[in-house]
Amino acid sequence: MLTLYRIRKSESEVCGVVCVDRLPLCFTLELPWRDNHPNESCIPDGTYRVVRVVSEKHGETVCITNVSNRTGILVHCGNTCRDTKGCVIVGAEFSEVPSHGVALFDSRKTFDIVMPHILKSVPCDLQIISI
Repeated sequence: MLTLYRIRKSESEVCGVVCVDRLPLCFTLELPWRDNHPNESCIPDGTYRVVRVVSEKHGETVCITNVSNRTGILVHCGNTCRDTKGCVIVGAEFSEVPSHGVALFDSRKTFDIVMPHILKSVPCDLQIISI
């Protein structure tokens, strides 16, 4: 089972950790909750289908599907919420960065390490839980 635990929420971002069968795989960063508005908000907590896709911008990755009123929710690289329009970005660690809020570090390296593990599991369900 693929699970994204949202462990910290603020007005500017949502921080989380992705686990596979309860084992931590990487950290995540998303936009804050803004009523599920496309390009402005993280998606709601829930269970979604994850499928393999090839993105023109991000290459081989996964797409979170069956999200009400949303499409194109990818998992990809990025360092701050400025690097996402509602997708989930992955990294190795969090840090506060003045004038940017929370940032993820080693995103490309983390993506390259964790994506093969995730791709082995897809298609599969992703459960998103705020704790």
